[in-house]
Amino acid sequence: MKRFAATHVPKRADSMLLRRLLPTAALLTAAAIAAACSQNAGFSAPPVPGPPVPANTQAAPLPSGSPGAYPGNYAVAPGASASPAAASQALTVVSATGRFAYDGSESDPMTAPRLLELAFALKNPTAKAITISKLTATGEKNVAVGEAKVSLTIPPGATSDVVLIAFKPTKDAMYVKTVTMTFADDKGAALAAGNADLPPTDLPFVPLDVKDPQGGLTVDGVEVSAVQLGSGLHYEVTFAMTNAGQTKADLNAFSIAPPKSPAARVSLSLTIPPRTTTGFISVILPFKGKSLPDGDYAVNVLNGTTSIAKATGVLL
Repeated sequence: MKRFAATHVPKRADSMLLRRLLPTAALLTAAAIAAACSQNAGFSAPPVPGPPVPANTQAAPLPSGSPGAYPGNYAVAPGASASPAAASQALTVVSATGRFAYDGSESDPMTAPRLLELAFALKNPTAKAITISKLTATGEKNVAVGEAKVSLTIPPGATSDVVLIAFKPTKDAMYVKTVTMTFADDKGAALAAGNADLPPTDLPFVPLDVKDPQGGLTVDGVEVSAVQLGSGLHYEVTFAMTNAGQTKADLNAFSIAPPKSPAARVSLSLTIPPRTTTGFISVILPFKGKSLPDGDYAVNVLNGTTSIAKATGVLL
């Protein structure tokens, strides 16, 4: 897999940007509908097809927590995240986004503190390679969110892949609404900065159209990405669910299994109303191994020990 492209965001990053960063008018409507029927569980509304936003065009500001056409609840469009100070810095932030995710390593992820996840891509418009060594994240009033070591070299004229970094935030950081990301080299010199809005943690339920066919519970849009969280390997699984039936669907856990690896049971209890689609739910899990395997990552929805829906997704 190519890590960088000379003049554009690489295919892997392009997919993540399109699905995570492009807001649409249709989704703003869906968010308004969902606001009246959400429960405190997860992330944003599911994707609705819409035209992409040109790469150099800033989209209209979204209400706090408004979803875009992508998994999860990233709420900042490309080109809208760079801070004014970044204009004079060496790198350009072409995306800077944030959301909360469940900590799949916890015995009770629903009551455990959410992980705060940040995603970014950086463009190097200069004629020499630039290396980023540290990311510092702060909230309003300089509330510390976290610091992370980063080893990212961007060749001249290139844009990096989208990088995902998660933090176990302090209690104060759980209440921030905007995170400022500052990128520095190994000498501590700031090379770029960008802001990311954090949407609410409520899980919206969007009613299905009356023309949508009847059916059962399905797992939709499974996407798997590598994410940096402390030491060791971690991966994130993001998906939505649709209950196309006339009765509610109860579940109390997910079984998530990487290729040729034992499944992890993630205890999340949800009730999905009839004829609705959920927002996307993200779970971050540790992986014991030297590298994340390619292939199908299986998501199995459980009610007790009974499987009620399943799907797979590949590592991006």
